[in-house]
Amino acid sequence: MANTYGGSNKTWPSSYQTRFGKKVITHNYTVTHLDSFGKVAYIEVYETPFGKPFGLGGNQLIATQYPKLNKTEFTANASPDARKYFGSASGEGQVLTKSQETTKDAIQQNLTNNNPDGLTPQEIATRAIKESRDIHSQNSTVAPAPATAPTNNNPGNQNNTAAAPSTPTATGNQPVPVTPGNQNPKSDQPWAKDNRNLRYPLKHASVYDFIQIYPMQYIPAIVPGSTLSTSANFSNVSNRYTAEKAGSTIFLPMIPASETSSTGWGEDSLNAIQKEFGKAASDTIRGAFEKKNFTDWGSGALKSLKSAAHNLIKNDKDLAQFLTAHFAGQAVNANLLGRHGVAINPNLELLFSGPSLRSFSYNFRFTPREKDEAKEIRDIIKVFKKGMAPRRKDGDIFLNVPYVWQLEYIRGGTKDVVDSGKQHPYLNKIKPCALKSFNVNYMPEGSYMTYGGSGGPDKEDGDDGSMTSYQVSMEFGELEPIYNNDIEMDEKDMGY
Repeated sequence: MANTYGGSNKTWPSSYQTRFGKKVITHNYTVTHLDSFGKVAYIEVYETPFGKPFGLGGNQLIATQYPKLNKTEFTANASPDARKYFGSASGEGQVLTKSQETTKDAIQQNLTNNNPDGLTPQEIATRAIKESRDIHSQNSTVAPAPATAPTNNNPGNQNNTAAAPSTPTATGNQPVPVTPGNQNPKSDQPWAKDNRNLRYPLKHASVYDFIQIYPMQYIPAIVPGSTLSTSANFSNVSNRYTAEKAGSTIFLPMIPASETSSTGWGEDSLNAIQKEFGKAASDTIRGAFEKKNFTDWGSGALKSLKSAAHNLIKNDKDLAQFLTAHFAGQAVNANLLGRHGVAINPNLELLFSGPSLRSFSYNFRFTPREKDEAKEIRDIIKVFKKGMAPRRKDGDIFLNVPYVWQLEYIRGGTKDVVDSGKQHPYLNKIKPCALKSFNVNYMPEGSYMTYGGSGGPDKEDGDDGSMTSYQVSMEFGELEPIYNNDIEMDEKDMGY
């Protein structure tokens, strides 16, 4: 085993550097040094100046990270921007990630060039991942994951106070408070084992923003005993839902988020003839309803249409010739009007046709780095799949609607200030959603790779056979459009 891994052939672009008030791309790379036990002792962080790899002035050592001591020391070459970034949890986490990736690539290359055991490419890749993970194992570089908070596992009491969901750190983000639903893990509700909440990464730091997702029981617009006219909840989906969850809350890392709001507008035309006859028809129908007398409907309609035709000819003498050509053309299915060299003004206009519903798509890459994280990823995928599946009712004649989902972008805190469980003030809010599609790619690298282990199917060993990576894609659709009064201008948020 080598004593160091990494170098200038493994640079990555960063955008923490600011020059002349603008963000510039500065490339960095790591050199990882191991101790006598083959674990990470320290990681050096280098910067290529002027935002270019191998640029003027050469590559500079700007920081040394000591993962065991959870500290970073900077050199005189480190700019204020570099100190701020690599001294943050985000920067420290990126250094660890890049160090592990570089170590894995180096081990894989070495095994490929020197392969006395005759390993296949798949076996080489799997061994490289495992060895790199061992080098960066939590026993040498990362503090242990916080213990999961205890939960009340009494399914009979529906009014119990919800136990605090497990969070990345004791002082880290807390989820938006929710009322517990039926927490019986043997029910059809998508609860993970021990009714626990789930998160990825397993050691999610409290300073990071994250996406919070949890399932809720679907509430229909019309319930037995109510009528369409008296149901106060019929036209407002949001009012039908509270924060009562029906399964495990899932915390996922923040990924590029976007929204598209749209309303239905379509082209339509109304020429002079249509306008006149339409007005006549409207007057006839309105008169019948006002008088509540439909006996003379036919004769009244015919009289109104005759009157409309008379008005057209009386107001414009040229219309007589036009009407002749138009209706004669309709009779023989030919455009006689166009052959007269005349076209009627269609009065084309863009008209509002109704609201539209928003959709939100997310793509997550899950890469287990330890057996507990492998189990966590497995449970996250199962909660989504169970929650979106339709449920059979007794007798298997009817189906219950799948669970719906509440999505929220939660604001992270800092080392000094924790903004616990609050909607991010500069990201959009989302109404209750249906999970329309959920796709899992078990081989995102294009080849079948799993972690080995000495466990087995009857052992409690979560990464025995776990895939080395999972690509998960999901699409949510809002149950209700966004209306004008949903967005409050006085509120200190982005609104819907």
